Amino acid sequence: MNLPSQLAQRLNHQLAEAYPDFLQALQLPAPVSTRLNPKKTFQHSYSEKIDWCENGFYLAARPVFTLDPLLHAGAYYVQEASSMLLEQVVIQNDLDKNACLALDLCAAPGGKSTHLLSLLQPQSLLISNEVIKTRANILSENIIKWGYPNSIITQNDPQHFAQLQGLFDLILIDAPCSGEGLIRKNPEALNEWSENNLKLCSSRQQRIVADVWPALKEGGILIYSTCTYNPEENMQQLLWMLQEYAFRSLPITLDERWGVEHLQEKNLHAYQCWPHKVKGEGFFMSVLQKTSSSNTTNLKSGKTKNNTVHKSIVQEVSNWIQQPEAFHFHEQNEMVFAFPKQHDALIQLLQAELYIMHMGLPLGEVKKNKIIPQHALALSTQYNPTAFPSFELNKEQALAYLHRDSIDLSAAAKGFVRLTHQQLGLGWANNLGNRSNNMYPVNWRIRLNVS
Repeated sequence: MNLPSQLAQRLNHQLAEAYPDFLQALQLPAPVSTRLNPKKTFQHSYSEKIDWCENGFYLAARPVFTLDPLLHAGAYYVQEASSMLLEQVVIQNDLDKNACLALDLCAAPGGKSTHLLSLLQPQSLLISNEVIKTRANILSENIIKWGYPNSIITQNDPQHFAQLQGLFDLILIDAPCSGEGLIRKNPEALNEWSENNLKLCSSRQQRIVADVWPALKEGGILIYSTCTYNPEENMQQLLWMLQEYAFRSLPITLDERWGVEHLQEKNLHAYQCWPHKVKGEGFFMSVLQKTSSSNTTNLKSGKTKNNTVHKSIVQEVSNWIQQPEAFHFHEQNEMVFAFPKQHDALIQLLQAELYIMHMGLPLGEVKKNKIIPQHALALSTQYNPTAFPSFELNKEQALAYLHRDSIDLSAAAKGFVRLTHQQLGLGWANNLGNRSNNMYPVNWRIRLNVS
């Protein structure tokens, strides 16, 4: 791997005598790691745990994940191990103990959002945002597969959140960066590396922080992270924030054996992962607690009630989910969805201020005199397993279904059938007896040869 000369010189200066170890690590295969969905259990043979993440595991080799039905069922997420340090921030700051309102500002493809959903209380609400439409679609797919109903996906520029003053308890900025920490996994990224690009990244990061800072409440926590080694995008950004904003830098306690470097400057605490020290890729993270007073956004007291949906529809879809009494049912553009009751006032505000792609749990589409169950329902952790007949698929059948091929359902009940693999929902089919209609989303289908 040939590093650009300017990058090599800077890393040599940063690492000093450890620079040869770093270069050697770049020649080794990148570790493969996954994080399990705690609400979707399945049989696995993972043995080596990631020390800083309860549900994180290393794999001995990289399989073809696309050809594993369990990935499409949301049983696990393929995520770089170093970035799972997010879990330590959440736990050590008790963010998993009480309900909170969280924003993952630069969320695609969804690794940290799915991690937060697994860690936060069910009464919490996570808004996952991505400004680029194509990436927002990928984010939406991954959140839906994860199956948690207390989530909203938005597609907005960070500046749109400034008007939501003092609203969020937690904001995560996994900032767009030069990506130096991922060059072992993606050496082609070096072709785009330049000093000019570093400056553009640094300027963009400052704008993002400035745009969203007003939305963090007093006492709220902002997690700033990148996947780069560049100090201009990391520690120098924190020093700039220290000049502009009032906050406390919160240290986190990490086991020295994990190999994470603790950086300190002017009462700032930050954490850097290097591939020659950590079994993972390059990652930088810091935790800030806002200490300045902040204007707060007032939520309207009025609530959206079930009467926005016909009573007969509410009665039917209530049987499709567990704990229906905890949800209000809404209908928009002939789509019926469930959303946690305690967030009714908030959703009204967000609908007025942001572009929402997906929220809560889409249940079904109203067509004439029937309701067509939606794909998100089949994958939801809130699904009532007695709502529809189910039919278990082996791996070969599951892959055929995910490829949107026709499958034999002659042994299944007629009508809408929830198809499963290892008892985890994959999606729907409409069994007509002599044939069946594959209802897997067209845009999600596997395009690799599955035979």
